[in-house]
Amino acid sequence: MEKDEGKKGEYKKELMENRVPFYFSKLNSVQERNGGNFLVGDSLSWADILVAHYLEFFESAADPNILVPYPNLKKLKDTVYGLPQVKAWVEKRPKTAM
Repeated sequence: MEKDEGKKGEYKKELMENRVPFYFSKLNSVQERNGGNFLVGDSLSWADILVAHYLEFFESAADPNILVPYPNLKKLKDTVYGLPQVKAWVEKRPKTAM
């Protein structure tokens, strides 16, 4: 939403160099400690769906390789997006910028 291109670049740099690694590494650790396909327990939760959605957003909007350093988050996203109901929705959902 920032109109100033200079500020927009600063914000993006801060996000990609500091915020994303900080939060993604924390989530990656949670996923690793759980040892399963989900963030908590062994079944799907709203948290899994929400986090998978944001991970997919970052891949499509920021960097398609953003999850390379975070294999557990990639596994989470792939697991959620591989569920038959989710996969069917993604294939038919309207295409939007977000």
